[in-house]
Amino acid sequence: MTAPILGIDASTYQGPRGMSFARFEALHAAGVRFGIFRATINATVDASCKVNLARADKLGWAVGSYHFLYPGNADTQAELYAKHCGDGLAVLDVEQSGVTRRDVKDFVRRFRELRPKRPLGCYTSEGAWGHLTGNADGADLFDYLWQARWTQLGTNERSDLPAAPPRAGFGGWRTAELWQYGAFRVKGYPAIDGNAWYGTLAELRALGTVPRPPLEERPRYREAYAAMLEAAEGAVTLVADPVGTGPAWAKGVADARHDAILALGALHVVEP
Repeated sequence: MTAPILGIDASTYQGPRGMSFARFEALHAAGVRFGIFRATINATVDASCKVNLARADKLGWAVGSYHFLYPGNADTQAELYAKHCGDGLAVLDVEQSGVTRRDVKDFVRRFRELRPKRPLGCYTSEGAWGHLTGNADGADLFDYLWQARWTQLGTNERSDLPAAPPRAGFGGWRTAELWQYGAFRVKGYPAIDGNAWYGTLAELRALGTVPRPPLEERPRYREAYAAMLEAAEGAVTLVADPVGTGPAWAKGVADARHDAILALGALHVVEP
């Protein structure tokens, strides 16, 4: 596998009016080729994002933005971010203390209502996701994971990074090709969050533009449908669902139950 592509993320902490173009040029010279910038936080617009996006785009970087989720008023936060997310990657940052599983689901639901063709990723760490959501199934909820796992604190070169990102192994996510690994340093400037993408720039851009498939086309749906038919085979009464989580799984079970009842001529269904 070739070395990953380097990236950074930034907000007003790196400059309330955006980072200077000189800093962008220094990062570019150091090998950085993508940037993800905070667009909104709670009910506030991050004024640095628009400038950062424009300067990164001028250098030919792949770009994206994120919303930093706060507890409560998830619909309002989603509506604000939908207006200011810009082009490229769109990501929900789940790490703030007090955020709940309901906050996350409500934000995702509302954002998808407003931007139905826009893929939505999740930025989080294993500890934050487990603590805040009880390790809910995020793989069905989001299109991809941007994993925060700081293990490469001294990395400044692509060759310093491993050949593959660390395994996710939480929230239903198995892998995360987009990885925030630690601090990235360029001489003359403060350290900044360092990220790596394990793929091509074209693939990274596609991550932010290719719509998610309908539930019926996703692997979890197909697995759930097959499991439900197997459970119902030769039976007239369906007693319980196969074990699984997530909206795609639930819809697969419901559709398979319906089809199994028709196929088997069931007279009575015992709901779980």
